[in-house]
Amino acid sequence: MDKKISNIVIFKTIKSLLFVTAIFVLYGCAKKEEPVVATIGEECITVSDFVMSYENASGHLKPGETVETKKRSYLDFMINEKLLAKKGYQLGLEKSTWILAETEELRQELMIDALLEADVRSKIKVTPDEIKAEINKSKVTFKFRYWPENNLENAQKVAQRMREVGYAETVDELQNNNPERRRIDPNQLISDYVDYQQISPEILQAIENLPFGEISDPVKISDNYLIFQVLDIRRSAVTTNEYKSQASRFEQIIFYRKYGEMVKKYVVDMMTPLEVKTKAEAFNLLAPALVEWEKNFDIKRGVFLLDVKNAADKFTAMAKLRDNFDAEFFTWRDGSVSIGEFLPYFKTRYVNPETAKSDDYRTILDYAIQLSIRDYFSVQRAKDRDLADAPNVQKGLKTWQDKWVFEASASHITKKMPFTDNDLIDFYTNFNDKYVVNKEKGPVLDYDAPQVKNDAMIHKKIQLLQQTCDSLRNVFPVNINQDVLDTIKVVQFKNNPWATTRFYRAGTNRPIFPTVSENWKLANP
Repeated sequence: MDKKISNIVIFKTIKSLLFVTAIFVLYGCAKKEEPVVATIGEECITVSDFVMSYENASGHLKPGETVETKKRSYLDFMINEKLLAKKGYQLGLEKSTWILAETEELRQELMIDALLEADVRSKIKVTPDEIKAEINKSKVTFKFRYWPENNLENAQKVAQRMREVGYAETVDELQNNNPERRRIDPNQLISDYVDYQQISPEILQAIENLPFGEISDPVKISDNYLIFQVLDIRRSAVTTNEYKSQASRFEQIIFYRKYGEMVKKYVVDMMTPLEVKTKAEAFNLLAPALVEWEKNFDIKRGVFLLDVKNAADKFTAMAKLRDNFDAEFFTWRDGSVSIGEFLPYFKTRYVNPETAKSDDYRTILDYAIQLSIRDYFSVQRAKDRDLADAPNVQKGLKTWQDKWVFEASASHITKKMPFTDNDLIDFYTNFNDKYVVNKEKGPVLDYDAPQVKNDAMIHKKIQLLQQTCDSLRNVFPVNINQDVLDTIKVVQFKNNPWATTRFYRAGTNRPIFPTVSENWKLANP
């Protein structure tokens, strides 16, 4: 299955490369422009650290009646995790296999972030005239109707017929001549008034310059070819105040549209000259090994490369892949890359385990390989420019490594914690109102219900972790700058205090900044 990475494949990979890079945290505690809200030994929590974590966290992790008490509660949880991470470092838990693997994968992500920041994002400019034109554009709304066909030939014939006898007349003919088409209600294929932000770029391109009443050429969208007719166009005036109040939002819209276009060109310019070709033999080794791994290993914390290296002979597909690490995985203009050299860059998250049962699994895996090859060359370019040492890369690595070491530390501390029926009964006695929906009917869950058992066990673990944190404060002094905390402004949802807005890096399931563990909500149920 020798195949050259074409521009089509490259363009498909753009979406997953657009990492969220809007917010960059400063490096270290010494920055004068970055106030510190708390110190834990020599470590610190800066204002941006706090805001990024707080605003991405669940409302259940912010107990308190006022914004001030909510912020303090959340900060206490952040401090606890820093203390437990310090304990984890003392135990050497940062050397855990899964943490090393997560760290290396994140390092690659952050290096690509730094590369795009230097080569793309930092070069984007948005002018006042562009902002004004964009706002004016948003004041134009379209009402249109469309008709779907499942292949281009039919769509072209239908479009031509519509031009000859009319849109509605052609639809009537199609439905009269084909009973299957009578299931389609033409009234359901008429849009509301929409602006350019509410429709896809493909639809916008088809209708924005289409004269009122005329029939468009067929446009392929998903698996259908759509024919459009504009029914009405409305244009609203823009006031001076609107220009001022909306300028910032539209500046961001323009910025990220330019960013997407420039990243697309950047990837094409990088990949096309490399003349990359994957090897069919290598693909046929990887595919069954990945399926075998997904079926037999803990892929949540599993490390595919390490599991392959250590696979027992009974895992025949994985063992065969391991025995062929020296074989070529792909060739490119200046050489080749072996299976063993490629696998550290292969992201298993690009392949959903559920797709292993899918008929198009090979297509999905092929796409994941293309993404990983793109990552390979992006990281090589970043390495050549020493971007691994960039402040934002180091800051991001430390932030997430602390989070993972905390998780390992918490697991280590509570691993041998006893849990008895008395613990369960005590928890239920004290907190059974947590399981009440109707006060007149009492608890809706019995004390031995699985959810209650799970909550009781987590509650006891949290108590143990809190006790550990209290003792660690004697080793790592904690100082909270209350004046700084009081000045921090955070987003609050008035109508729903439990509402959460969470941002993830595109192409990954990783939040842009770690939040505290959901288990802390059971500190005081």
